[in-house]
Amino acid sequence: MSEQFLNDIIIQGITNKGKIFRPSDWSERLSGILSSFDQDHRLAYHSYVRPLLINQVRCVVVDKNLEQLNPAMFRFLTDFAGDNDLRVCDGSEAAGISTQVPQPAPAPEAEAPQPYRIVEIPPHETAHAFPAMLVLRPHLTSAAQFVGEVNNVLRDEGYRLVGIFEEGRTQALAVCGFRVSHNLAWGKHLSIDDLSTLPEHRGHGFAKQLLDFIHEEAERLGRLPVHVDSAVGIERQEAHRLYFNSGYRISSYHFMRGK
Repeated sequence: MSEQFLNDIIIQGITNKGKIFRPSDWSERLSGILSSFDQDHRLAYHSYVRPLLINQVRCVVVDKNLEQLNPAMFRFLTDFAGDNDLRVCDGSEAAGISTQVPQPAPAPEAEAPQPYRIVEIPPHETAHAFPAMLVLRPHLTSAAQFVGEVNNVLRDEGYRLVGIFEEGRTQALAVCGFRVSHNLAWGKHLSIDDLSTLPEHRGHGFAKQLLDFIHEEAERLGRLPVHVDSAVGIERQEAHRLYFNSGYRISSYHFMRGK
């Protein structure tokens, strides 16, 4: 079996501590960064990045040629593995992939907790917001589509991205997209487009911290009112609770027609 992967590296859905990585569709989501729709309008994975079940372990197989053809995307994939402590092996070692827990190494001395930081995400780092944004916007087909839409369309319209990062990691744990807008109803105001946290990092108050950042930015820009739409449904109750606890109120119905 290993011969068919000689020109690949394999990201395994097992952490270095032997835990199964979640969610269960992580390999399909990660492989989607280079996927596209074929002529039959079906989603097709790129031959250089594809999900695969190897010895009952969910994996993502990455062709080594991707490092030369698209260095940024190759680095994004390897950073994802590193950020989530996933096992990575050469394709020649595919036969040895298993859920067996390796013998623990001597425990290192405890390090001080890594602090979190809130920073605005510049255009050349937009891809770092994709995993967290995909949780809220699952219709996004790939990181490339997300980066292109944000950098080539939304930023020109005033859209800005801010994220929460852990020191030493490139992926944002939580993100917020916002912009300053004008209309006759509300005048000049700050509008929140997106607010999303990776599921495995919920419960740490990251969304509240991002809202606090937005509120401070609204004050800095001239004490602007802040507006946000939030979909209805039981799955949005936590978001509604957050907004109510942060001083928001329901001020109108939002009507729409068509898609």
